[in-house]
Amino acid sequence: MAAKGTSHLTIRTATSIESRHRTLKLSTRGSAYIEFSLVFILFLAVLLAFFDFGFMIFARATLQHSVWAGVRYAILATSFDGMGHDDSIK
Repeated sequence: MAAKGTSHLTIRTATSIESRHRTLKLSTRGSAYIEFSLVFILFLAVLLAFFDFGFMIFARATLQHSVWAGVRYAILATSFDGMGHDDSIK
């Protein structure tokens, strides 16, 4: 009798372990999805921040060049007849 009770206990324990393994496997897969989504959101935020800072630097350089070109044109443009550059700019 002891052998039957022991084998039944062993089978029950093995079944219990298999069901726990299945449950753990499903919960691990679900947690992997959650971890991926959190990491992906952070990665996307950092990537977009790099693009944003790059665009900001580009816009500033473009504005500086435009101001430089405008000032150069204002200084070197032809002046009115009989007036110097300073007088024609005013």
